[in-house]
Amino acid sequence: MLIEIPYTRRQRAKDFDNNEQRRNVLVLHRRAWKSTHMINKLIKKCLTKPFNPFPDWVHWYIAPTYKQAKSIIREQAKFYSRFIPWIDVNESELKVIYPNNHILRLFGADNPDSLRGLKYWDVVFDEYAQQPSNIFSEIIRPWLSDTKWGATWIWTPKGQNAFYDLYEWATKDNWYRMILRADLSWIIDDEELEDCRWTMTDEEFRQEYLCDFTASVKGAYYSAELNKAYKEMRVIAGLFDKVLPVYTFWDLWMADYTAILFVQIHWNQIRIIDSYESHWQGLEHYYKICEDRGYYYKEHRFPHDIMVKELWTWQTRYEIVKKMFWWLKCKVSRNISIIDWINASKMMFQNVWFDEEKTKDFRNALSNYRQERDDKKWVYKDNPLHDRSSHYADAFRYLWVMHKWLTDSLKRSNIVAITPDYNLY
Repeated sequence: MLIEIPYTRRQRAKDFDNNEQRRNVLVLHRRAWKSTHMINKLIKKCLTKPFNPFPDWVHWYIAPTYKQAKSIIREQAKFYSRFIPWIDVNESELKVIYPNNHILRLFGADNPDSLRGLKYWDVVFDEYAQQPSNIFSEIIRPWLSDTKWGATWIWTPKGQNAFYDLYEWATKDNWYRMILRADLSWIIDDEELEDCRWTMTDEEFRQEYLCDFTASVKGAYYSAELNKAYKEMRVIAGLFDKVLPVYTFWDLWMADYTAILFVQIHWNQIRIIDSYESHWQGLEHYYKICEDRGYYYKEHRFPHDIMVKELWTWQTRYEIVKKMFWWLKCKVSRNISIIDWINASKMMFQNVWFDEEKTKDFRNALSNYRQERDDKKWVYKDNPLHDRSSHYADAFRYLWVMHKWLTDSLKRSNIVAITPDYNLY
């Protein structure tokens, strides 16, 4: 039977279909019809496969929220499926059952645990930047081993976060990636794009239409300071100096992520030469990380909550750390409000230098560290959003203590510090 669905693919959609791999990463601008194409692609997969003897194996389309899947994606799935005879649409479970017993089902990523234990033929993640980062690796990936089918990620950039890393990583075998800007796709005409430039901020336009991963995230605390650091070429390779001692600044947790910054001081420069982050590790792990780096340490500085006593040892974590680094100074930073810490750290940013390679993850975290937004009231809250970027940002705030000490010492010695111009070398 010949079934014709009233959908015409654009050229870039044809390019993707002709080069599709088991895993596909598509970075597309707004209004590129990425959701529409993927819905039609799943419908075609459902119809062109042999009869499915396993009714619990499903083709999944996962949107950021259940509400979005229900209000937007459902209507498209129903519209393009209505031309197919003998289908069964189940509104309550958001699924369409096709004549060959293949099933297309819609889901929301706002309740990822409800996806556990289900079975998958293949999966499409829509707006993956707004979904939990572990939804694929921990929940869905193990089930794809049974069918050896694949997954496709589609989204519009939202800063250099974990999903940017996924795009960078998608150069391996069995991966296909594509990035499509609005000024090159010819989907949106030039007049409309120019109108968007005038009605949106530069960062919003670059992010939404030019697929720019470096565009500042809304409400980001350090976006302007980071952009200035790039322009002033304070992000360079090989920043480590073997002569200078190293200071470390920690954001210390057990179940959550622990972040460590490795810092050197040269006149009025605060050089962040290295960074490290991990989770579900004991203090012995981070002690080994510091030892393996081989730096000459002068001081370790920890957050104020390191003074909390552990129930099973009745010792503070500070006492444990002091035993590990018994030959070094171990200090505790003061407990002041987060906003005061942020404002203080922004003041010192002009003196901060970064190692280009070893602080990449740290800089990505800073670029995504932002205010929490109240979507109901359309305002930003006073406190920052606690997410993956928070831990590096917390460690960075404690650098202000070093900056204050450096500034005071320069004043006492009446020295005028000059930042060298590395372009001359």
